[in-house]
Amino acid sequence: MSSPPGPVLQPGASVLGARFQPGAARHWLGLPLSEIVGQAVELADLWGIRARDFASRMEETESIARQAQVFQDQLMAMPQPFNGPDRNASAIFHLAASPSRDEGSVTASMRERLGISERTLLRHCRDHFGYGPKTLERILRFQHFLSLAREVRDTGLAMLAIDAGYADQSHLAREVKALCGMTASALLNHVRCPAGATD
Repeated sequence: MSSPPGPVLQPGASVLGARFQPGAARHWLGLPLSEIVGQAVELADLWGIRARDFASRMEETESIARQAQVFQDQLMAMPQPFNGPDRNASAIFHLAASPSRDEGSVTASMRERLGISERTLLRHCRDHFGYGPKTLERILRFQHFLSLAREVRDTGLAMLAIDAGYADQSHLAREVKALCGMTASALLNHVRCPAGATD
């Protein structure tokens, strides 16, 4: 499967996409997410001729509003590949999203709640999310921090770290650096005062 570089987006560009419920993407895309995580993959590599028809219909429209409608209509018209999100994957996601300062507690809770082995848990996570349970927890905690940073604009890093589920500000700083390559303070400034933003 090819892995083309991601698109170069110009300022003000509009992007359409679909967000899957936890545990649903693996069925819609037709392969374990571990095979494509971190890559830009042509939809045609996954859906073949159906993807080309999808793209051609999108190209026939001009306004972003109309493209969004066509995008939604085409998704709704596709054969439903399953009856709902994978129940284990959905449970894993919600357990991983629960704030915890004990890095081992969430994985143990997942195994206990689902009654599965560590190996089975790892396979479920990689199939449905692209990586293991500890990485999933780290990413969801990071996303929670970003949401809090946007919503609570008068709170500093130390309190945001605690509210997001980090052990302390140092823990937050290490995780932010590892996941996005920025310092926590630089990321916070970027989130709250993005380039080009005006009051």
